[in-house]
Amino acid sequence: MLTIPKILDTPEFYDAPLDYTWNEKVSDFYSVDAEKPKLENTLDKLDYKAVFGIATALCEWIYWRTHKYINKPKIPFALEAH
Repeated sequence: MLTIPKILDTPEFYDAPLDYTWNEKVSDFYSVDAEKPKLENTLDKLDYKAVFGIATALCEWIYWRTHKYINKPKIPFALEAH
């Protein structure tokens, strides 16, 4: 069973309000449609296994950050399968 990592197991992490801003600068950094997609260019330099590991870690972070707000019991099993 998936357990929350100790580094994330703090009320400051999972009880903080979900208040993230999104603006043009953030959008340009993450967008693959931007003229200079920085994230895509950086990930292209990595081995596919490293990119897969980063993607899985980000999915797990998102799950633990939002697990008190959503009820999706299959997500931990999908994360463990990877």
